[in-house]
Amino acid sequence: MRNLHIINEEELKPLVVAKLNNIDKPIRLHFHQNYEISFILEGGHEYHIGHKTYSINDFDLFVVNKNQVHTASSLPGKPMTRFSVKFLPSLVQPFFDSADLLSLFNEAGRRHSNKIIIPQDRREWLIAQFEKMLDQSAYAWEVKRKLILCEIIIFLNKTIKNKFDFPENHQDPSPFNELIDFIISNIATDLSLDQLARFAGISKYHLARQFKERFGISIYQYILTQRIGKAVLLLEKGKNINEISDLTGFNTYSNFIAAFKKIKGLPPLQFKRQILKMD
Repeated sequence: MRNLHIINEEELKPLVVAKLNNIDKPIRLHFHQNYEISFILEGGHEYHIGHKTYSINDFDLFVVNKNQVHTASSLPGKPMTRFSVKFLPSLVQPFFDSADLLSLFNEAGRRHSNKIIIPQDRREWLIAQFEKMLDQSAYAWEVKRKLILCEIIIFLNKTIKNKFDFPENHQDPSPFNELIDFIISNIATDLSLDQLARFAGISKYHLARQFKERFGISIYQYILTQRIGKAVLLLEKGKNINEISDLTGFNTYSNFIAAFKKIKGLPPLQFKRQILKMD
């Protein structure tokens, strides 16, 4: 496993905890097999997850389902600092046999918001939990951080239930929301720049420029990432390669294989054998 060429090597690890300081560039649009918790300490502008866009305020927390395409951005001069926890569901499932607490992630962006506003009286407690997860000097550290992660997940489930936290509560109006919905709904078709510009009602040159200014990548790269994200979900469901190629809008089998390898670092069947089995 050590010699595998994976763009996101964290997909090989059951648990990754980090405190990321002064992020002043947009986070690369990506997706991964891990569930993710992202707790913003300060800075940040917008979090784009799936087809939703959320504003970022200090002490907002975001949950991201596995294989949800996402990125975050900061405003110039206001870099973002955050705690990030990524984990494979198999890490905590033994603790949650009697309660489906992982629905917090599986239903994020559908039945409830990806964004969770942390009550003021619980912020210091939550910061302390993340700091404990980073403290490798603690006795039985590997075990303790799993237990702390479970405690955080239970807390977040309670927070959502208490606040009836539905998606419309926090999604922000954006000139690109309808366009993103259109792209995702028509991902299996030939999405040309001309077609998207007609839908948006602006010239393709303005669309290309404004999209890259907003998301930090070209609209072509965005569509490609969304297509490969859907391909991974279809791989999990057991679809064959030819079916997946058609359902994700690639013109040929060879184009699909090349694009998948470009995004995930492995051809799709090898990715399924080596990565999905770890989930």
